[in-house]
Amino acid sequence: MNSSPLISLIRANFRESMRNKAELFFNLFFPLLFLLIFGNMQKGASDYRKTWLGVYLSGTEQVETVIRDSGIWELRNYETEAELVQAIQTGKINLGLAYDGKHARFFHKEGDPGAQTKMLLAQFSITTALQRHANQVNPVIRVSRNEISAGKMLATGLDYTLSGIISIAILSVGMLSVVSMFGRYRKSGVLKQLRIAPLRPVSFVTGLTFTRLILSFISIFLILATSLLVLQASFQINWPLFTLTIICSTMGMMALGLILNLVFRNTETANTAAGILMFVMYFLAGVFFPTALLPGYMKLLSALLPLKYVSQLVRHSLGIELLSGWNFALICAGLALGGILMLWWAGKSFLRANHQ
Repeated sequence: MNSSPLISLIRANFRESMRNKAELFFNLFFPLLFLLIFGNMQKGASDYRKTWLGVYLSGTEQVETVIRDSGIWELRNYETEAELVQAIQTGKINLGLAYDGKHARFFHKEGDPGAQTKMLLAQFSITTALQRHANQVNPVIRVSRNEISAGKMLATGLDYTLSGIISIAILSVGMLSVVSMFGRYRKSGVLKQLRIAPLRPVSFVTGLTFTRLILSFISIFLILATSLLVLQASFQINWPLFTLTIICSTMGMMALGLILNLVFRNTETANTAAGILMFVMYFLAGVFFPTALLPGYMKLLSALLPLKYVSQLVRHSLGIELLSGWNFALICAGLALGGILMLWWAGKSFLRANHQ
């Protein structure tokens, strides 16, 4: 039984994408590689938030509580100063303290510029706490810390980074693969063949859309599985919103790729422009850090980048940041509508242009 032209086109597009090694890498493995590199970096940074503090207390006074309350430390007790020094040398702890009731001596490895400032601040904090305790100084002001989550959970830097890489995967499947695909179709003459085939532009656009959505779901669920099982992310996923986010965001990123193809008729120029735009959005669209950290004029530029809104949708559906229902619906509608209009226009423009 013969399948319809639309089904045949979807199958052909999907097989062609799977056979193209460059597109397969950027669609599936490039975001996954990003995930493993930056995810492990963030995981290490999160683990380093609590300094492993080794203590050797030779005095009679119990000051463990004083030391523990002076900062975010995980205390490890050692029987001798030699054991404490050995633990520093072997990397079991970051900072060592030997205290006999009158003198405090600190030990830490040198040669790590990133750790020096943290070690100095830790020494200052512990020394101040011990001096206050020895002089029996009561605190005048008591400071309490109450953490309030921006989303449904208290997200870590790791969660924020992993959700940003999901946004990168959507960008890669939507924008980059569309730019690459149309470039290949132009060179190989596929667009001319499609124009003389019994296929309406709407069918061509629908087939293209379904293929990108399938690839997008495959890529994102690979990233999501790796984030949850390997990197132990703490997402609270709202599956209906997450699914809607993938569909609308992929269509929006496809529209961006089609715009680049229409503006830059030369394939190499379109690919170069896509690479530059992607690089800019990595740093200005809130993928790896909040846009609130940007200077004022860069915030204005960030507001023009579609990836910023994709990142907001992704983080809302993963429970990291909260959007109002109206904001979520408005962003989804804008991305989806932009994608539909751009796909319809591009389908007619490309097929008509190649017929002439």
